[in-house]
Amino acid sequence: MQFNALIPELSVTDLKKSLHFYTEIIGFKVEYLREESEFAFLSLSGNQIMLSQCNGKWETGLMKYPLGRGINFQMFVTQVDPILLSLARAKYPLMKAPWNSWPRPRARPLLELWSLKKSFETKDFDSADRSLVGLKVAELVGEAE
Repeated sequence: MQFNALIPELSVTDLKKSLHFYTEIIGFKVEYLREESEFAFLSLSGNQIMLSQCNGKWETGLMKYPLGRGINFQMFVTQVDPILLSLARAKYPLMKAPWNSWPRPRARPLLELWSLKKSFETKDFDSADRSLVGLKVAELVGEAE
């Protein structure tokens, strides 16, 4: 496996619950797990994240629920619909219902593919509202003509 240049590491309050959310509901694969240090490295469609049980080592302030205030991650996946179905089966709420969008014309040179995106937004279970750890999941579903 090739590691991404940037891999976010999320401190979590309950590693088992976080692993369930990211693997069983979202569909990430556990690449490796260090149970003794309560750490996991996950991947999905080229996206990579690390999960670490809150342990006092990296905390720069009070670690109080909800965690991740103000951070959002966008990840591209092969298919959005299976993740949406899994979230629905788990009765897990979406922050924003699925929508389709084209990138704005000024963004076109920045994108490898000029594509229509099918997207939705949800949140990490350790977050209480939209302003916290947001997950924007997108699938490339078409190219410009």
